[in-house]
Amino acid sequence: MAKKEIKERYYYKDQNGRPAYNLKEPLANVLEDTTGYVEITKAEWDELTYVAPHVPTAAELAREEKLNAIAAAKAYLASTDYIVIKIAEAEDAEEIASIREEYADIIAERKAKRALINELEAELQ
Repeated sequence: MAKKEIKERYYYKDQNGRPAYNLKEPLANVLEDTTGYVEITKAEWDELTYVAPHVPTAAELAREEKLNAIAAAKAYLASTDYIVIKIAEAEDAEEIASIREEYADIIAERKAKRALINELEAELQ
C-alpha cells in the first residue's frame, strides 16, 4: 500500500483580513470556492506578497546628502552657541571685543555654516 502524499496547504488573509487568493489559480476555481478562501502554499504566498526593496535614485541620494549636511551644520551651530551667549552677556564693548577676538575662527565658521544651511535649504525647495 503506497503512502498518500499530503501536499502542505495554507489559508491566508491579506492585511485587511480579507481572503488572499492565488492569482495563478483559474478564476472559475476561485468563484466556485464557497469558503471565501483559496488554498495556497507558503511559497505561493511569498511570491504573491513579495515587495522588492526600494533602491534610492540619484536624486534621492543627493537630497539625503544635503539633509545630512544641513543636520551637521546645525549640530555645529548648537555646539558653539555658548560663544554667542558669552557675547550677549558681556557687559561692555571691551569685553565683547575680547571675546570676539578669542573666538574669531569659530564665529567665522558659524557664519559659513549658516550660509551653507540657507543655500542647501533653498536647493531642497
